[in-house]
Amino acid sequence: MDLSTSTALVTGANRGLGRALAAELLSRGATVYAGARNPDQVDLPGVTPIALDITDPASVAAAAIATGDVTVLINNAGSSTGALIARHNLAYWRGLAGERRLAVEEFTAAAEDAQLALGADHPTTLTYRVNLSFWRGLAGQPAMALAELAELQPRVDSVLGADHPRALRTRQQRAELMERSGDSGGPPPCSPRCWPT
Repeated sequence: MDLSTSTALVTGANRGLGRALAAELLSRGATVYAGARNPDQVDLPGVTPIALDITDPASVAAAAIATGDVTVLINNAGSSTGALIARHNLAYWRGLAGERRLAVEEFTAAAEDAQLALGADHPTTLTYRVNLSFWRGLAGQPAMALAELAELQPRVDSVLGADHPRALRTRQQRAELMERSGDSGGPPPCSPRCWPT
């Protein structure tokens, strides 16, 4: 197919499938804009790198203005939450099987991947960070875990709402770690009545 009269914008063109699609369009004669959060990461000769974060409306608007002659749009950017969920579930099951240190390693990787793919304040990222802290406490680092949970609680409350089940569960996990470590820490942050069942 001859695309020599086409101008394409490929989002997420700095790696993986997006990079491959941009290369294929280029090989077929298209003019190609390679959209990426960090255009310096676009290493494909012949394309025009464009700063584009599809989660930021201002970035999308700026890219639309800069690439006004686009006739082909390939919206490839995004995340594979299925992979994130699988990694999170593996960590959880490792913890339940008694492999707590391995669970902490898996939760660390899952939280880092979620933060890169979704952002620091995305509900999935916050959930993974809370679970990482909780399992860290169960793996023998309760002081660090309690400090992390104390730091995360206001963010979870702010993003999800203080009455959201994840926010309530965060309070429950913190109270459980305080009880296990013998840290009275004052009254539990949430009475048992508000804990999810």
